[in-house]
Amino acid sequence: MSPTFIKGVKENLPHAEITFDKFHIIKLINEAVDQVRREEAHDSPLLKGTRFTFLKNQTNLTEKQKAIKESFSLSKLNLRSIRAMQIREAFQQIYQAESSPNH
Repeated sequence: MSPTFIKGVKENLPHAEITFDKFHIIKLINEAVDQVRREEAHDSPLLKGTRFTFLKNQTNLTEKQKAIKESFSLSKLNLRSIRAMQIREAFQQIYQAESSPNH
């Protein structure tokens, strides 16, 4: 997914289509979500120790992490971290819809 790789493919294989796999896209999204959370944690102590609450899929959360996530979702806090997590989850829902058998 690097610009150098993309440029090399376009120059040497001009008719090839480049496809980015879900694993690498999720990896980039998770890195971005974690970066937003880390930056915001400096000013919001509520975010300390919540890294995996923001990065795990709902089905993999512990009960404690589920409670933390629920409290963030219900709160009136205007945190960029919550919005980043929502974008991450929306991407996964789109990807699941694309790969569902009914599509």
